[in-house]
Amino acid sequence: ISSVQVQNVGSTATTVTLTYAPNTVGQDPGAAAPCPTPTAKTNIPLAVGASITFLQSGAGSAADGFDAQFATCRYVGSATVTAANTSDKIVAIVNQVILGGGNDSLFTYNSFNQ
Repeated sequence: ISSVQVQNVGSTATTVTLTYAPNTVGQDPGAAAPCPTPTAKTNIPLAVGASITFLQSGAGSAADGFDAQFATCRYVGSATVTAANTSDKIVAIVNQVILGGGNDSLFTYNSFNQ
């Protein structure tokens, strides 16, 4: 399960958009099929100091951040988070959890400004 968490560290409320790049994973026998390029999440309101988590898993409620478009497929790719205005200040982090067979793993990636 992967997630992208975005926080508004600026002094005004904003909206954010999460856009996914095309999927780079190939078909793997015995694994879930690759996802098509995921649909962007657009104009998500974010108050000053607030954060939102986008979970790339269909295993829960959309109100809790789970995204059903990842429920039955695999996605490997990048994402871009943008704020409504270039002066808005946001930060983001990605967490990836891999569970299984006593070899659980957690990976964390920071974001960078483009």
